[in-house]
Amino acid sequence: MDDLLAVGGSLTFILGVAGLFFLKDAKGVEWYRSYAGFFLCWALIGKGLANLFRAPGYSADYWRILAYMGSFSDMVFGAFMLIFVLIFPTPLMRSRRQFFLCIWVVLAMESILFSLSFVEGSAGKWYRGISYYTICGFIWTFIYFKFRYTQPDKRTEKTENIADAAILMCLFFFGHIWFRWVGFWTQSDYFYFMSISSVDGGANFMWSQSLAASIIVAVAMFASELYLTSQGRTRKVAFILYAYIALGFINHIILRDTSVITVAGGGQAVNLGSDYTDFMVVWNALTAQTHFTLMRPMICLYILFKFDLVNLQSRNDKTTKLVAIILIVVMTSALLELLQSVLPISELVSASLLAVVIAFGIGWEEKSFANLTSNRNEFPVDTHPELYPQLDIDLADHANRLNIGFSMMVGFLLLVSFVLHMIRY
Repeated sequence: MDDLLAVGGSLTFILGVAGLFFLKDAKGVEWYRSYAGFFLCWALIGKGLANLFRAPGYSADYWRILAYMGSFSDMVFGAFMLIFVLIFPTPLMRSRRQFFLCIWVVLAMESILFSLSFVEGSAGKWYRGISYYTICGFIWTFIYFKFRYTQPDKRTEKTENIADAAILMCLFFFGHIWFRWVGFWTQSDYFYFMSISSVDGGANFMWSQSLAASIIVAVAMFASELYLTSQGRTRKVAFILYAYIALGFINHIILRDTSVITVAGGGQAVNLGSDYTDFMVVWNALTAQTHFTLMRPMICLYILFKFDLVNLQSRNDKTTKLVAIILIVVMTSALLELLQSVLPISELVSASLLAVVIAFGIGWEEKSFANLTSNRNEFPVDTHPELYPQLDIDLADHANRLNIGFSMMVGFLLLVSFVLHMIRY
């Protein structure tokens, strides 16, 4: 898992930084697209740093500074995701004033909770329980149902794209939890892995409720897509949802009699119950952990490119292609390496099979990139102007100052982590 966190964190961080580079030429781009891409990239930077800091584990003498840095980076991720959900796939703000007010409110709330974390350690968990999943899940689910069930005379491919984007964002955010959806209904220990009877009982209770909310989102969307499929309105993204739900059934069969003592992000088991077998550990790595570390940046890559949040038209194709292919190839290599480690064959045989696969798959990365950048999924900006108000704001006018300000914020959090480590050490 440590290696997965390191690889996934690197991919996420690289994608976030590359996205900011692409957004340098956002002049004249619709404000909601440019700002959505901007805040999503910064959220990726926060999550990438969090995974990288947690990758070494907590056995070294400097484990405390890594724990602080990981937690504070997660707070950065949460803050920017809260802003992002207010913009994408449809902006909830109707004016320039509302837009900037929302940004300041979220950042102010983040600062307050950051300060409270030094007084009451559970404050961060309360925040994550309330915002990370509950608020974002509610907004995206509302948007999904609104546009998937639009009146037939107003329904177009562009309105359907809005619902698809909502599903993809929920998949990005909750996918690692959806593998455990059956455990929620059966009240299995492997789902409720946080005790609500501890000192931080209230905070852990809120966190458990947020996990439950994410499962309700999955079941609601799954039932909806099944109904629409029966009506002949199948969408490609629905098959991804079906796959996660099906794997959730299998996951329950494997883990139903297990317990987890301590669990970190993405289903990473720090201390497993004595009833865990090697196969269970491998299965958890191939499902929840793989999604949390490797699939998240790939889903964001698809969203950034397919919905053109990074303004691909103004960028050099070579630069864009390089970044995309690096991420795709590294993720694929990591998955193949993970599979190789669990296959009951020798390394020589697995290496030979891998060479055969590569030989037959030459050029697949080029095709993947071409698919990402072609046939952009458009939103009904022209036909539904009430959904996409034209605000007099341009990211190009504020990008440099925002990047400097947010970089200083992240740097300050890391400095505080070092100071806290030195004090406690």
